[in-house]
Amino acid sequence: MALPFTVYSFGGSGSKYLVKRICDELHLRDYDRYHSHERRPSAQLLAEGGRAIFVYGEPIDAVMSFFARRISRTNQHGYLPTDGSGNPLWAMLHCRNIAGRSQSINPNWDFETYLKQGDDFFDLEPFMRNWLDLRIAQEILFVRYESMWRECTTIAKFMGFGHGFVERFGAPKERRSRSSDLDPQTLKQAQTIYEPVRNLLNTLPDVFVLSDGMRKSIPV
Repeated sequence: MALPFTVYSFGGSGSKYLVKRICDELHLRDYDRYHSHERRPSAQLLAEGGRAIFVYGEPIDAVMSFFARRISRTNQHGYLPTDGSGNPLWAMLHCRNIAGRSQSINPNWDFETYLKQGDDFFDLEPFMRNWLDLRIAQEILFVRYESMWRECTTIAKFMGFGHGFVERFGAPKERRSRSSDLDPQTLKQAQTIYEPVRNLLNTLPDVFVLSDGMRKSIPV
């Protein structure tokens, strides 16, 4: 039996926040069941996952958050509002989870040391292209993290929810990991590595539906 919905992402983009909001609306628990970092989507996988939403965001901020979780867990990580200690292996394990080149990541690296390698071992651009190049009939709603709160009415319409979902969606969450906080040299390194995927994402609307390889908007 198909799930009612699944939220997909490459991580660090607020996808778990959205999962929890939708699960609360549908009175569901077992949140992780409705969340996926699938790199190679297929028609069968998406059909089994129900209504499909893909959340994406600023790649540099996302990768910064991967490495920040080596040190600490904040109330914006995961489904429950708890702070705590991090996992030194987190960046490497997440890279494995999204089928990146995890064997190339030293678990002892911090973000700055990772950037010095000069390569995106998370392979975010091909991850995004796998999704954007899909040619299947099922509709997929793409939402930019930075616009998710502004677009929650569109999310509600896509899911068939009433205005109560919008009212209960909550206040915008400011990122803890922001590229704007980096020193100029580190920022330049990150921009060089992530230029391809950033350029790709900058061509996208903040919210759109993909179906049969065509992008369209949802009237609200």
